[in-house]
Amino acid sequence: MNIIASDILKSDNDVFWTELPVEISTLKPRPVLVLARKMEEGGTEFIQLQKMLSAAKLSADQYNIVMMEAGQHVAWYRLREALQPAVVFIIGILPTQLGVSSLFQLHEPNRFDDTVWLPSVGISELEEHPALKKHLWTEGMKPIFIDMKYGSIAQES
Repeated sequence: MNIIASDILKSDNDVFWTELPVEISTLKPRPVLVLARKMEEGGTEFIQLQKMLSAAKLSADQYNIVMMEAGQHVAWYRLREALQPAVVFIIGILPTQLGVSSLFQLHEPNRFDDTVWLPSVGISELEEHPALKKHLWTEGMKPIFIDMKYGSIAQES
């Protein structure tokens, strides 16, 4: 499908006008949306992600995990409408993959579109660089999920 074709806007952007994949659109709205690079369920990275969410005192009914392939694009506005998150935790995903043209501070809370965003590098990069992992925890995850400096946004079930 070619919605817009010009020298300025390439047809690559047409993906942002398509519906969400069924595996995403059937998820229930939850306060936290975790967007991560595709990883094997039960694999080392997936287990590490679950440990991180558990350390943040999040229960499974408080978050949705959506895994994306490298280079996959999904429209943020469609995710927002379908899943209604208060916090978006992006792990190894670029905002441009969501059709978002905004600069975010890495590993720190960012406000965008009435939502708190927490961007991070991928799980494997965090494991390779303990200082980054510590920064993510102390400046991002702890203030949002433990200290609730942005309200009880993630603690509602």
